[in-house]
Parts: sequence; structure tokens; C-alpha cells
Amino acid sequence: QPFQVSMDAGRLVVFLPVLSPDMASSWRALLGNLGAAGFKDIVVDGSAMPYLDSLGLAEIVRSYTFCTRCEGSLTLNNMSKATRGLFEITRLSTILTLSDADYSKLPRVDVAAEDLSPLDRLR
Repeated sequence: QPFQVSMDAGRLVVFLPVLSPDMASSWRALLGNLGAAGFKDIVVDGSAMPYLDSLGLAEIVRSYTFCTRCEGSLTLNNMSKATRGLFEITRLSTILTLSDADYSKLPRVDVAAEDLSPLDRLR
């Protein structure tokens, strides 16, 4: 399952519509391959993600841990009001970086977890 990806100032912007059980394993594989390829600063754009359930929350925490272990960063962008509220309740807002940047006009490519070659078009 491909992910839509853009690049902004050396950071990869991944547009996630939802973190379903099927997508979660692909997301973990993509993140691992991005880290292995030297991409350490990741922005997750949630502008199309209406909510975040417990599985999605666990994946965000796992992603944050992965990025920090790789000496990189994870930024969560344009998360819904409900998701931001969840981060407040769980106190994750004290460790996660949240932003509201507009990445909608950046060129995007479809990237599968096992094939990062489309990223070459963004460099």
C-alpha cells in the first residue's frame, strides 16, 4: 500500500489518511526503510485523518521512539482537534512536536514501504 510523500527543507512529509491495522505494518516498514536510507526527520501530516484510535496512538508513539533513536525527529502536522485533545489527555503533547504548516501545495509521490525510489523525484 503506497503512501503519499513530499519533501520540505530536507524533511519528509508523509500524508496519512488513517492508521488502520493493515496500514500500520506498512507504516512501520516504511519508517524503518526511511531510517535505513538516512531519512531521519519525518513529518506526519494528518490533515486527512479524522481521528486517531488506540492503534494509531500506539503507532505514533512507536514512530516517535524510532525517530529519536535514529537521532531524528517526528513532527505531527495538522492533526484534528479530537486528536490534539487525545494528546493533551495522555500528556503526549509534552513530548510530541505538533505543527499546523500547509504542505498541500508540495509535489507528492507515491512511495511503497519496499521501494523508496520514487523519492528521487523529490530531491
